[in-house]
Amino acid sequence: MSRESALQKRKRWLKNKQKYCLLDTETTGLGNNDKVVEIAIIDLDGKILLNTLVNPERKIPLDAERVHGISNSMMKDAPSIEVVREEIREILQDRIMLAYNAKFDARMIRQTFNLNVKYECLMYNVMEFYSTGRYISLEKATTHLRSENQEHRALGDCYLCLKLLKTSLETEDEAG
Repeated sequence: MSRESALQKRKRWLKNKQKYCLLDTETTGLGNNDKVVEIAIIDLDGKILLNTLVNPERKIPLDAERVHGISNSMMKDAPSIEVVREEIREILQDRIMLAYNAKFDARMIRQTFNLNVKYECLMYNVMEFYSTGRYISLEKATTHLRSENQEHRALGDCYLCLKLLKTSLETEDEAG
């Protein structure tokens, strides 16, 4: 567990871009009965593979709406879970999902779409990079990368993760 091994893992991810994608979800909450209300998937070149709201077929609690800004009225024309399930299945069938808190996103995908996905976790990579056993939030890990009015939405968080992935390697290349 070291900064060097964390960087090596990032290099491996970027070297094998076609095998990986970045994914983030926004949800109705954090519990075992909550559902995805938005999902974004990008490849490691930043190309959007999927960016959609998802009708969770339930009300979005106000607490969740305050976090991500996705309201119940926005669900009116959102695609159904079944429609989005097929898109996710197709995108992830030959890829490994990278996500900041991958275990959470994988659980939400399983709960909402009844899909099991292969994943690796960028958050644990960041923790390894900083040699800590303590959880580091995406917000804290990307403070230096965020734009001033960055909203907490799935696609924006995917791009933040991509910046995080590439920035430490660029810094290392400049130093080395």
